[in-house]
Amino acid sequence: MDNRVKFYSWLIGLLDRKHLTFEEIANEWRDANANQDEDELDKRTFHRYRENIQSQFGITVECDKSDGYRYYLKRDPIANDDVTEWMLSSLRLASLGDMLKFHNKVMLDTPPYNTEYLDDILAAIDKQYLLKFKYVSGFGAESDIVLQPAFVR
Repeated sequence: MDNRVKFYSWLIGLLDRKHLTFEEIANEWRDANANQDEDELDKRTFHRYRENIQSQFGITVECDKSDGYRYYLKRDPIANDDVTEWMLSSLRLASLGDMLKFHNKVMLDTPPYNTEYLDDILAAIDKQYLLKFKYVSGFGAESDIVLQPAFVR
C-alpha cells in the first residue's frame, strides 16, 4: 500500500485520540508500525498531507494556535461520516498485512463476497437501471430475476 495512504490513515487515527504539536506527531510517526521505511516527517510534507486528507476524506486537520500549535481533527457535525469511516477502516485493514511482522498472530473474518460487482450495482442505483441475473434455488431451480437496486448495505 502507498506510504502516503498509510500516513493518512495513521494520522487520522492518532489525531482522533489526542491533540498534538507537529514535533509530537513527527516523533510518533518515527516509531509507528505504519512507517516501515522509518521515514522522517518534515513540515512541508505534513502540510501537503493535511491538504490531501481534506480533499480525499473531507476531514480537516486544524491547528489550534492558542493551545501551543496543537493539531486536531475538525469534522463537520452535520455530515454523515459513515462512508468515510468505512473507507478508513478498509484502508487500515488493507495495510494490516504490511504492518505485522508475525502474520500468523492475526485471524480475520472472511471478507465480503462478490465485491467485484459493487461498481456495477452502485452505477445501477445512480442511473436507476434495472439489473437482471439468474437465480438458482437450493433445489436447483433456475429463474431470471429483474430488480432495481435502491441501496447497498
